[in-house]
Amino acid sequence: MGVKIFLNNASSDEVAREIARLADSDDPNSITTLSEFLIYRDDIPPDKQVIPYLACRGLLQKKHEGVEQLVKILRQIDGHIYPLSIIDSLWSASNGELSEHMFRHLKVYSPLDEELSLETIESAKDAFYQFIIECHTDPESFYRFSSFLHMRAFSAAGEQTNYTKLQTGIFDILSDSTIRITQSLINELVLLLDKETREEDYQKFLENNPVFIDPLAFKVINKHKLGDDLITDFIVETLKGEYILVEIEKPQDKIFTQNNDFSSHFSHAFGQVIDFLDWIDNNIAYAQTKLPGILNPKGLLIMGRSKDLNSNTSSKLKRFNNNSNDIKVLTYDDILYQSKNLYKNLRK
Repeated sequence: MGVKIFLNNASSDEVAREIARLADSDDPNSITTLSEFLIYRDDIPPDKQVIPYLACRGLLQKKHEGVEQLVKILRQIDGHIYPLSIIDSLWSASNGELSEHMFRHLKVYSPLDEELSLETIESAKDAFYQFIIECHTDPESFYRFSSFLHMRAFSAAGEQTNYTKLQTGIFDILSDSTIRITQSLINELVLLLDKETREEDYQKFLENNPVFIDPLAFKVINKHKLGDDLITDFIVETLKGEYILVEIEKPQDKIFTQNNDFSSHFSHAFGQVIDFLDWIDNNIAYAQTKLPGILNPKGLLIMGRSKDLNSNTSSKLKRFNNNSNDIKVLTYDDILYQSKNLYKNLRK
């Protein structure tokens, strides 16, 4: 029996039981059938607004594959009820919860009432985060986001704790998904450079503020291991899906010797970045299991101060960077200069 015939003849309780059965089924076609329940629009039982939420719960039980299907439907479907059911379900799942919207007068059968797997929660977090990013540039996504907030505010009447959690969570995502650089952060880096402190302190600052490395940075992976012997200081993933493998040395470390030759410390650090890139090239299939989509990543070495360079070494480093396609060498003053220009342009 097709979904259309079933929905036009079944009671609401029978619909709830069937969606629960599909959620528990190992049949690969169950995801397609659940999707049909979610998007069906003809005359259906009076509780029609509940059915999309039930179908969303069913797809969430399919873990990552189910979340991907929800995202696919969200990008294709129009209307009001259906997109909101997906957005609300993804938001709840990203917090390890099941959306309770619309379920006050309908029994929910197992496994639709069971805790979500860690895989589902992480996939929902990624999906909701990407949806928020799309809101920056897509008017339709922004409209749906506004409708979602309005719906949540209305349904959370008398539940201030839950709505405060929503406000805080959304604010954090909006903050994380935009370019964040402030004058106070720039001043903090200036003070850090003047202190001449430990290498770990500089590394921690740049990990927490990857916008200083790339304006489109949105994810930092700390101490990522490559094979048995190589460990990056950290890896930055950008909104363009690019990866930057970063090696950090101290501002006090010299790039050049007194004879204007590259120092042994610099050669060793630069060699580390080469090893990182070589390992990725030689183990690309395995690397992509840990770093999805990685291909031809860039390397970055941050070391030394521009004030320690003379005209000859400054020119030599510039030419060195021009001749290096995959690895860039920046001093901490270069990082500072870039951040000041970025802040100035954003303010404009």
